[in-house]
Amino acid sequence: SWATVVELLSTAFQSGPFGPAISGVDRATGKPAPMSLGNYFLAIDIEALCDLETFKHNAGDLLRFIRGSTKDPRGPQRIWTAGEFEHDCR
Repeated sequence: SWATVVELLSTAFQSGPFGPAISGVDRATGKPAPMSLGNYFLAIDIEALCDLETFKHNAGDLLRFIRGSTKDPRGPQRIWTAGEFEHDCR
């Protein structure tokens, strides 16, 4: 899955911690512990792959589909997509 790819890029290249090592809890004491997270950044020139307006249209269709998915009746009744919460807080 994409989550596994992101985890690999954020840990394997940097010999960074993963799994329980990034829980924010010291397993020996149960107390809060700092998390030394790895980061990975990727820049993609979209127009080298497809027309920018086509990409925006396709991405919009996908995100609207995800947000329109069936929600858990016990949940918040909204599905947030990446960056949406931050955008709404402006």
